[in-house]
Amino acid sequence: MLCATKGKKVIELVCEGPCRVLGIQNKGRIEVGYDADFALVDLNLEHTFEDSEMATQSGWTPYHSDTVTGFPIATVLAGEVVMKDGQLLARSHGAPLTFSFS
Repeated sequence: MLCATKGKKVIELVCEGPCRVLGIQNKGRIEVGYDADFALVDLNLEHTFEDSEMATQSGWTPYHSDTVTGFPIATVLAGEVVMKDGQLLARSHGAPLTFSFS
């Protein structure tokens, strides 16, 4: 139960809170009416960054040869799985954020 409580607090602090404070609409939660943008992370997976795996225009990373523990195993954008197990499954299809301030 303690882990679930901490997990909920992390989600509130890093997902819901910033979207609420910045007034970003349809982001920060997984529920009906929201965009369903999120990553699944294996907290035990060790990964070493390589320039060759960068799906960016530059094709390099300042983290080349750095090793981390905890790495995304899947990414979902607008409810569509776009990356799984290090393989890109769809092209990027981002949209501008919508802000609302009260």
